[in-house]
Amino acid sequence: MTPARRAVVATAPIALLVAAGVAFIAAALAGAPATVAIHWSGDGTANGSAPSGVLLAGAIVVGIVAVALVFRQSRLRPLDSLAAAYAVVGFCLAVGATIAAAAHRVTDWRQSTVSLPVALGVPLAVAALTGAAGWFLARALAEDTSKPAVAQPPAFDVAGRRTWTGSTTNPVIVACIPALLALAVITSAWVEVVIAFAVATAARVRVSVDPEAIRVVMGYLPVVHITIPIADITGVEAVDVRPLSVGGWGFRFRGGTVLVVRGGSALRVQRRDKRPLTVTIPEADVAAAVIAGLVSSSQS
Repeated sequence: MTPARRAVVATAPIALLVAAGVAFIAAALAGAPATVAIHWSGDGTANGSAPSGVLLAGAIVVGIVAVALVFRQSRLRPLDSLAAAYAVVGFCLAVGATIAAAAHRVTDWRQSTVSLPVALGVPLAVAALTGAAGWFLARALAEDTSKPAVAQPPAFDVAGRRTWTGSTTNPVIVACIPALLALAVITSAWVEVVIAFAVATAARVRVSVDPEAIRVVMGYLPVVHITIPIADITGVEAVDVRPLSVGGWGFRFRGGTVLVVRGGSALRVQRRDKRPLTVTIPEADVAAAVIAGLVSSSQS
């Protein structure tokens, strides 16, 4: 199966899930007032509201972003985050559907009532089901890609290469950013904006290598960046990193500085007078070979 076809197979179910979820929310909101309840007290009484259009727009944005990013990432490593992506999208859509259902056929948002078991149980149950579906689909795709190809490509040749660039994105983390920003608009609170910014730093990483240094940029803005001069490198290797083994995603400090965006291939750089730096990045073996060549050239 080609990477493009694998991405289509991995993305089609989540695209259908998003379409069904958005359609349900839109249908429920069609019979709801312009302002709907979005928060309830422990006894099920509504105590917070927002425009219904914000709820629908949030579901659409989260769905589009999730589908686009799952398609992109599934071309690379479908096992990395497919199950989590399905679970997160299922949970978000179920929350939106629960809110929309509570607003259906009421004339005032204060009339909306929900029970706590329903408000929590339905989204969690949907997340469990969709996450399981994503996990089984990821296993099926992994089994397909593990079959030997008719013709194997030659091993990579980095002799003479003096530059390398790679990047990776976690679609699950990215999908959380618009949801947090939408929540900030609804609640008029800045804390969600701060959290969204922090989450954004763990959503993407870009690594570039040249004869002078290795440069690592976390997130979509060059706010968090690390530069390692080639002269300060004492060793480099490609390793396999799993988020749970180092404490999660983002910046971790177990066995050195670890920048985790997604599980799998990672580049580990040993630094003179500093702790090692590990960054999850595709084709870390190629990057390690290029860096090793540059280090060798600088010492000769």
